[in-house]
Amino acid sequence: MSLTGGERLGWRVERGALRARRLRWRPFSVAGTGSTNQLWRAEGACGEWLLKWYKYPQPGVHPEPEVAKFLQAQSFAGTPEFGARLDHFQNGDWQTAAFVQRWNNGNSVWDTVLGAMRARSVDQSCASDLGLSIGALHRVLASGGPETAFCVTPWTSLSHHDWVARVERGALDLYAALEGEPPQGVAAKLWESARAVWLKDAECWRGRIRALAELRVEGALSRVHGDLHLGQLLEQADVKSFQRFTVVDFEGEPSRSTAERRKPDLPLRDVAGMIRSFSYAAAVAGAPEAVAEAWSDAFLQGWCEQMSLPAGNWRGLLAGLVWEKAVYEALYELRHRPDWLWIPLRKLQDDRA
Repeated sequence: MSLTGGERLGWRVERGALRARRLRWRPFSVAGTGSTNQLWRAEGACGEWLLKWYKYPQPGVHPEPEVAKFLQAQSFAGTPEFGARLDHFQNGDWQTAAFVQRWNNGNSVWDTVLGAMRARSVDQSCASDLGLSIGALHRVLASGGPETAFCVTPWTSLSHHDWVARVERGALDLYAALEGEPPQGVAAKLWESARAVWLKDAECWRGRIRALAELRVEGALSRVHGDLHLGQLLEQADVKSFQRFTVVDFEGEPSRSTAERRKPDLPLRDVAGMIRSFSYAAAVAGAPEAVAEAWSDAFLQGWCEQMSLPAGNWRGLLAGLVWEKAVYEALYELRHRPDWLWIPLRKLQDDRA
């Protein structure tokens, strides 16, 4: 495998720190990630690298290498170093085919939190440092100038309307999925519980969406991670500050187009993703939801030390983003991991009260 050459024969390379000579590439996989991309790992004189070959490229620059390059230009150390980006000209458009970044030997934060939750432990310092780390990331992502893809734009009434419409589309997609036949792997009792929550009690979630439309919030939009959870964070055990965390996989939600994933969004969306991830960890660990809530509270406290909260009913906005994420998760689990459907369903059931 070689990344040498320039813009020719429909290919072009944007170089970062990678020097492709004398690298030994081998296929690589991470058990349990369900990655749809082809992964390769390399070792050589210029260090260790991870190559991600995108299985389903779309027109335009992929957000992952775009964000990585910007963060490196801003001297943000909390993401792997940008190595190179490979683009392919096809069907009249350039599209990102592959991305190379520095290999990171950190430990999965999902494993760390899961272990603590199995012991019914709440590590306030770890959770707060996670919040500080993500808050620092958001500050840098909002630091681009007005002519860049990393500028800040206001959260307007139109922004709010578009968000509520997006929430409603997700709810209707879940409704349509539950109207059909149950996918293989869903227990009959769980399937009926999901249908009871979403089909028989549809007025409840419709009322929730109407309430979201009435929220009054003033905030700002900027680039965000877009699919943030504990599995997207690595930890360096020998570093003691919040800078021990590294954020990876800036691909955004895989069901959305490249253009959608590159749009500015509310940083609170990433906060909502972490809150739901703590809830997932508690569910897998068999811990009470109160443990997840304690982790979430400490995370939010740390995040607020770096970021300003939107003016107005920000708690209502955050609750709406968490609920939207749970709806997305329910649809995802139905399609990909039906035996995990009970985790987001628990959130959707609790929110009916």
